[in-house]
Amino acid sequence: MYSLIIAACLGFSIGFIACLIFTEWLEHQGGKPWEWQQVITITLPHTGHQARLSLRALEAISTIRLTTQEGITIEGATNMNLEQFKQVRADVTPVNRRGLPAAIESGSGKWSSSNTDAVTVEGNPANELSATIKANAPGVSTIKFQGDADLGEGVRELTAELAVNCTPAGAVVFNLAVGEPEDQPAPAPAPTPTPAPPGPLT
Repeated sequence: MYSLIIAACLGFSIGFIACLIFTEWLEHQGGKPWEWQQVITITLPHTGHQARLSLRALEAISTIRLTTQEGITIEGATNMNLEQFKQVRADVTPVNRRGLPAAIESGSGKWSSSNTDAVTVEGNPANELSATIKANAPGVSTIKFQGDADLGEGVRELTAELAVNCTPAGAVVFNLAVGEPEDQPAPAPAPTPTPAPPGPLT
């Protein structure tokens, strides 16, 4: 009976502390909640029993948000047409299963393009979750972002992909070229008039 009481107290204590920590985490969502992780050890009085509790963000799922040069934002994009010589900003948003901001291992984010002749991607050195996509030549490329969603020693790679079709740039002006001046061809000589046939003799 005494062991059951100890187990109940231990379970209640763990649950209560977990609620306190989770509430504190929610209050700090305006910062970087995906970096949050807490490990605590509980020791019950009189018994000396200990419990170790580790809390961290849930599994991260990445989506891509695009922002065009005109300021138009596209959430959860998976494919797009991008005119040659245009560029667009891309941001990855890691979220957990409940749609809340989640985590990736710091420094693990990597951007890549499957066809750099057509489309290139340049990661933002100040923010690994952001990049600029540039359309260089007509063709199709898959832009990929990969990051480690395991905040511990292991690796659990998640991937977000965006298919980009670079379309040819349309004409915006005519360029008119002229050659070297030269003489005009001489006019053709006027035709010689044909004399009229003689009339009948009278």
